[in-house]
Amino acid sequence: MKKYEMIEIQTNIEKIYKEVFGIPDIAEDTNFFEIGGNSILAAKVVQKIKTCLGINLAIQDIFEYVTVNLLISYIAKIYNEKTKMEEERYCNEETKEAFELTEIQKAYLIGRQGITGEGKVASHYYVELECETVDILRLEEAWNVVVVRQPALRTIIDVKAMKQKILTRVQDYKIELLDFEEDLKGFYELRRDMEDQVLDISRWPVFDIRVSKLKDKFRIHVSMDNMILDGTAICAVLDEWNKLYKGEVLKSDIGKKTFKDYVNYLKTLELSSEYSMAQEYWNKKIVNMPPRPELPLLNKNVNGEFYRLSTVLQKEKWNVLKMLSAKYGITPSNVLLTSFSEVLYRWGKENKFTINLTINKKALLDSGYAKVLGEFTDTILVEVNAGKKRNFIEKCKSIQNELLNNLKYSSYNGVAVQRDWTKEHGFLMGTAFPIVFTSLLGTADLLDMPGKISYGLTQTPQVWLDYQVSEIAGKLYLNWDVLRGKYDDGVIAQMFSCYLDSLEKMTDRRFWETPQKNHIGNFQSSLPKEDRDATLIKEESLYKGFERSYLKNPDKIAIITPKGQYTYCECYQKAVKIGSYIIGKKIVGILMDKGMLQIASILAAAMVSTTYVPIDINNPKERIKTIIEQASVELILTTQAYLTRLKGMTCENVCVDLLEDKCVQEVIEEQPYNKEAYIIFTSGTTGIPKGVLIEHSNANNTILDINRRFSIKENDSVLGLSNIAFDLSVFDIFGIFEAGGTLVLPEDVSTKEPKVWVEMIEKNSITICNLVPMRMEMLYTYVIKNEISKESLKSIRLILISGEKVPLDLPDKIHSIMPNARIVCLGGATEASIWSNYYEPKEINNKWFSIPYGYPLTNQKYYVMNADGLICPDNVPGELCIAGEGLAKEYVNDKKLTIEKFQYNEDIEQRIYKTGDRGVCVEGCIWYLGREDTQIKRRGYRIELGEIESILNSVTGIKASKVVYKDSQLLAFVVPEQDFSWEISDIETIIKGKLPQFNLPDSITILERFPENINGKIDMAKLCDYANNKIGTKERLENNIEKQIAEVWRRILGLKETIIYDVDFFQCGGNSLKAVEVIAEINHLFQGLELEIKDLFLNSTIKKISLKVEDELKKFMIVEEGTI
Repeated sequence: MKKYEMIEIQTNIEKIYKEVFGIPDIAEDTNFFEIGGNSILAAKVVQKIKTCLGINLAIQDIFEYVTVNLLISYIAKIYNEKTKMEEERYCNEETKEAFELTEIQKAYLIGRQGITGEGKVASHYYVELECETVDILRLEEAWNVVVVRQPALRTIIDVKAMKQKILTRVQDYKIELLDFEEDLKGFYELRRDMEDQVLDISRWPVFDIRVSKLKDKFRIHVSMDNMILDGTAICAVLDEWNKLYKGEVLKSDIGKKTFKDYVNYLKTLELSSEYSMAQEYWNKKIVNMPPRPELPLLNKNVNGEFYRLSTVLQKEKWNVLKMLSAKYGITPSNVLLTSFSEVLYRWGKENKFTINLTINKKALLDSGYAKVLGEFTDTILVEVNAGKKRNFIEKCKSIQNELLNNLKYSSYNGVAVQRDWTKEHGFLMGTAFPIVFTSLLGTADLLDMPGKISYGLTQTPQVWLDYQVSEIAGKLYLNWDVLRGKYDDGVIAQMFSCYLDSLEKMTDRRFWETPQKNHIGNFQSSLPKEDRDATLIKEESLYKGFERSYLKNPDKIAIITPKGQYTYCECYQKAVKIGSYIIGKKIVGILMDKGMLQIASILAAAMVSTTYVPIDINNPKERIKTIIEQASVELILTTQAYLTRLKGMTCENVCVDLLEDKCVQEVIEEQPYNKEAYIIFTSGTTGIPKGVLIEHSNANNTILDINRRFSIKENDSVLGLSNIAFDLSVFDIFGIFEAGGTLVLPEDVSTKEPKVWVEMIEKNSITICNLVPMRMEMLYTYVIKNEISKESLKSIRLILISGEKVPLDLPDKIHSIMPNARIVCLGGATEASIWSNYYEPKEINNKWFSIPYGYPLTNQKYYVMNADGLICPDNVPGELCIAGEGLAKEYVNDKKLTIEKFQYNEDIEQRIYKTGDRGVCVEGCIWYLGREDTQIKRRGYRIELGEIESILNSVTGIKASKVVYKDSQLLAFVVPEQDFSWEISDIETIIKGKLPQFNLPDSITILERFPENINGKIDMAKLCDYANNKIGTKERLENNIEKQIAEVWRRILGLKETIIYDVDFFQCGGNSLKAVEVIAEINHLFQGLELEIKDLFLNSTIKKISLKVEDELKKFMIVEEGTI
């Protein structure tokens, strides 16, 4: 018995005792005899209990259960037994012949199983009707007449057989009256119970009606399962109920056709040419049909609970909207649908998507079905192509034409279309089209109910967002029913608010006629504002910062290498000597080892206004040749050691280590200013490197901002680990020289030796480290494993980390070895001059999936944009785009790529760089979500590889992880801590509790360390080679259980070939309905087994489902190996 039912009994008993005994207060332990009870008063109590509660008691019961609480418990027991007996009696009544379910009914039934991970959701309708007074007996009598008149209300479902039956006779339905005048809490508890009800559809009644008495009004609660009635039919039932309640006489004729006739008609239709043509139409259409709108999802478990956002558009505005719709030749439903699609587009990832519309098939049938009530719902998919700059009229007509064309072929049912689409696109699990639009416009005459709608909610399996519109009394009622936990509540609220704003604007003709990429209302974006400072924008050479420091303090040590120390004066003299050889050259390459000559060569190029191209000494000869040709390099500054690498190159070269010690000249006259500072080559997706051309003012802006922001001064020194072909080196060199500090350089062979770094830090009292995360991890590991004293690193005051995603635990690791260091995480792109954003992680939130990207640097700006260059709302992922003073001029000699990546955005009126990174803005902070190319589609799900990596990294003892998607398999590689003791099976068990099934890696490999490229980043090419080795041959079936289950699959799926152990059920042609058959067969095959459909979804290979069967069988019998 539910709590509110017990409260109802208690309330009535207390009320009866007060009336019979004439006393004001009754307690739970009040004794019948102690308050003056006798046989006459006992008879009165018995009579009132019968009237109020419908329970027959004897006088001796009052004498036996002498206190109030004992009497209440006894009545509750009788009530429970009575309810159970009545259910058994009437649910076993003789029924009419069972008949098939429609496809939509089957889909609802499967949805109840909870196999899509959204909880066990019934297709359910709930409404509360408010009225001032209610005659409960008349209301009850009227309802029972409706039940007799409408066979649908006497329908039950045979779940196992997947058939429906109409009961010939049912008992009179009793409507409970519940008194909540003094108990609003109980009222809301009743609402919560009824709005999320999953009624037992195998027993009558498949509805639940109650009445609540509140202080000055009544609420009629109506709960119905849509398995038996669609939305329009429910309206008709409520309308009929209201008429009977008012005393109207209704005609007894309810139509010649029956719902069973409709089901038979659908079967006959499948044999017609009309059906074949429709099937052919959809088979062609689904090939290019886009998926659902990709709204930002929460990674939360959902339990099938829905909530509602609703509003009413008043008659005046609704009339204007309808008038404008008619003027432009568009139905009001299509206007509302188009506006809805505009909101979905703006909050979604793609500009092409598909919305699921409900239609009522009865409207397409002959008039014989007009009065037949039942579940006539079908669905139809409508493709939306948003983002084009068109006026709203054109957008509406585009969707309207799409819908009308699809309706011509609606004889092929929508459930089958969705099933075919999922198979075509490899969407093997979950919900394909969960965003639904339902229009009840045109059914206003059916919406006369026994009260005013005061609250309502619908829920449907495999639906996440259900938008319903209806017209009542000339007003437009709008409801969004949302599956709680699927989306962020704040995101949905903002979408709904924006949608309503759009409806308000629709009353203005200009809204309809003005071309726009997106017709939606205003939304607030918390994108961080640009921090402007014109003093950082300097149209001068990067060399000028060095020059000022040289003139201020020429004897200050500028460079320290293993070979010696060099003052600013000595560096200047060496740069003058080298510069004299390259005056007049537009572009020079630099190819030599780390050291003073390398840095002097870079300074020389900047000194004489020559653009420099840094070349990695580890590059193969062919790549060096490509860089020289791509950048139009005229001369190479090099050393004797690399002359053989340059043999056969078209440009000249100068060996700087062979230049005479005596200066050619003491000074070089200032050359005409050349804006172009350097060209750095990064990897290209085509395999050909791309050269990023940065101007002096671009890099100056970043350098001056970092130096000022973090107080980098002449007493600072930086450890220069970065290769000159990596743009972190630009800051190492020009940043420290602008501040007048010292650059400390190891030899090239030592850039991967943390032992050497520690020695250099301690010996030279280095204050700044500028590292990629992997090198910082290497430093930490070396210090911890070798028990290096913190004193060795005490000089470090600033750690700059960038180049890759920063692991969540890295800041704490740094602080454990360098407690006084200030940690700054930086990000950006080579194409935007070293860095564009920063974040100082002072406290790490354990709910974070990564360190935030943070905020833009001065004179730079970040945008999160969709594919059409529109700013994404908060919490909506998009592409990170950078604007401002840091943007590169171009990719050298690649006009096509420059146009593609550097664009002028008309909407924000700025030039932007499209990074190819995904990000999101949350409360004014930018978060990095990974590369666009690390998002993959698997079994129809969009999967972010970074999410899997974050979960793996959260496992105690795993230092780092990387996931590769290769040949439809997710392959995970992890690097553990030294004392790591987990088995791979342990890791798999841990992550199973944190990741959806479709996100789980197919294999996990433990590596001692990741392969590394020259910049200290993970070498993905080598990791992919490891991945190739992981994809081996598939094993054959091993034991009896596997073989028997494989035979079930083969028979039900109609397969001829032998099934291998790791083939996926859904890749073999399985679907939800086939899953029902397979599970039924397996349960029959292995007596005592009670697998559910979701078990097959979670274990969708022969191997996995066989292991599940073995585990279940072991619970109640001994299983010998290889046999049952």
